[in-house]
Amino acid sequence: MVSGSSLRSSYELAPTDNQQQMDNEEKVVDVIDRFRVLEDQGELDLYTCLSLRVGINGFCLPDIRRSLMRLGVLIALQFVVPLCLLSYLTRRFNFSPADQDWDFRICGLIMYLFSVWNMHDVSMDECRMTFLDFSSRYRVPSKYLFFAFLGEVISAFTGFSLVLSLFTVFCVSVDPLNLVINSLAINFVGKLDNDFADETLQKQCLKDFESMLINEHILHDDRGTAERKNPWEKWFFWLFMNMLNLVRYVGVLGLGHLLGVLFFMGNETVLCHHLHFLSSTKFCADVL
Repeated sequence: MVSGSSLRSSYELAPTDNQQQMDNEEKVVDVIDRFRVLEDQGELDLYTCLSLRVGINGFCLPDIRRSLMRLGVLIALQFVVPLCLLSYLTRRFNFSPADQDWDFRICGLIMYLFSVWNMHDVSMDECRMTFLDFSSRYRVPSKYLFFAFLGEVISAFTGFSLVLSLFTVFCVSVDPLNLVINSLAINFVGKLDNDFADETLQKQCLKDFESMLINEHILHDDRGTAERKNPWEKWFFWLFMNMLNLVRYVGVLGLGHLLGVLFFMGNETVLCHHLHFLSSTKFCADVL
């Protein structure tokens, strides 16, 4: 394992005739330092740790097989459960809460918007995004990236599906306490990927990251530069990350705020009577 402090010391003593390589090495150390901070905070997620572990060792080690079993449980909780919830609840989709009292609407709006922002945050894991951003700029082989890409897709889908599911759950609820309980339960499902990576796996994740830098000649590259040059690879990373960002910002934040307004104002009698263009829409479907 190569520590960040020893790396910085070696850079200070290294010759400065290749300034570009020196700049690249400093950027690499900054990423190592960021990984170390995330490890101290317990924020290294299972997808990134497993991605690096498999990239270094393949699938042969016992701890990797145990991590794969954890991954299966995590996918069931973060993909299969939200998918089933989405399928079940969209058949019961309603455009307004069953309880029309204003105190119920206000309580639901606050809890729902809190959940929307939380779903947005947990769908953007800092550890995974730091690793993929690094990989988009440097020559990280694809064998290190599969599970990280998988985690990005599942996290974005989880955020989107849970925002829709929670809206439907809120609309069929008639007890304000259920709003709070359901909100906390949904938020719990969204952030499980960090909880599934135990302390041992997170410490190993940092070592695997540093091993990858050395094994793939990213740390000290004899071929001139460690930066990614293939335009098709750069295009793929750009397209992949921006498509997921579209889901996060439009499908989670944008749609979530729209549904929050719908929960708060849907089928509100005074509004529907005064805004006649809404009277023929589902927004006012239950107003006589």
